[in-house]
Amino acid sequence: MAQNLHILNGDSTLKLFRQAGIEGATCIFREILSEGPSSINLGDEASNSLRIAFLSKYFEADAEAYENRFTNELKKIEEENWDEIILWFEYDLFCQINSIFLLHYLCNLKNIQSTISIIYAGKFEHSHSLLALGEISPDLYPSLFNNRQSIASEIKSMVLLFCELWTTGNHQELINSAQSFPKKVFPYLNNAIEYHLARIPAKGEIHLIEKKILALVHLNEFSEKELTNALLKWDPYFGIGDLSFSNYIALLSPLFIIEDDILSLNEYGIETLKTNKLHQQRSQAYSYGSCHF
Repeated sequence: MAQNLHILNGDSTLKLFRQAGIEGATCIFREILSEGPSSINLGDEASNSLRIAFLSKYFEADAEAYENRFTNELKKIEEENWDEIILWFEYDLFCQINSIFLLHYLCNLKNIQSTISIIYAGKFEHSHSLLALGEISPDLYPSLFNNRQSIASEIKSMVLLFCELWTTGNHQELINSAQSFPKKVFPYLNNAIEYHLARIPAKGEIHLIEKKILALVHLNEFSEKELTNALLKWDPYFGIGDLSFSNYIALLSPLFIIEDDILSLNEYGIETLKTNKLHQQRSQAYSYGSCHF
């Protein structure tokens, strides 16, 4: 029997994967590379230090947690001589960035000769909306597995360029890089990058997520928790969690008034919403890869 390793996009997928009864070992890719600075050399000391510094500041994850939840999982890849390594990811930006960096990591492991395949959940028959792995029945997992796409050797140069652009280059060039990927294997990458570019603000302006935050605060009497839940329901393609949205809310704190835990816009917030131009600076700097604002 073939020895397969299934790399899953998150803990929520693991339970359903086990229920599906697919043979093979598993590991969980617990990162959020669509947020914060990153290094092209995933898993090395410099990369880990960079990520830990960011995650400890914004996501309450210290060095010990990072090692236990991410680094130790990554080590599983080299523990065995796997016949095939299968990546299970989804259509959203969160999964697209994680999977591309993981592919780059796998392509550069010198002692790995495994076949590499990938699965992207998204479009399903009889569903008008895109669905994540946690939103489908485990009965559909075998079909996804049987229709997995093999990663050809020529993709190595594509993922290298993409990761270089993400970590050091102009993010506006990512769309050209994404368009070079074969659409049969990467059907959702272009859309994900278009949404990513919509969250990069022009100088002195707000981006798509910030615009939505201000609009929701203006129209509703929300606590921060209620605002976060509203953003999670709205999220069209980013695939980020409550802590990520909480970070975006905190960045805009100079534009809010808080009374009895209810958020409202101050005069700067109202003007920013009207004009898309920041009338008060964000509370601190933030970044995606090499893109800082």
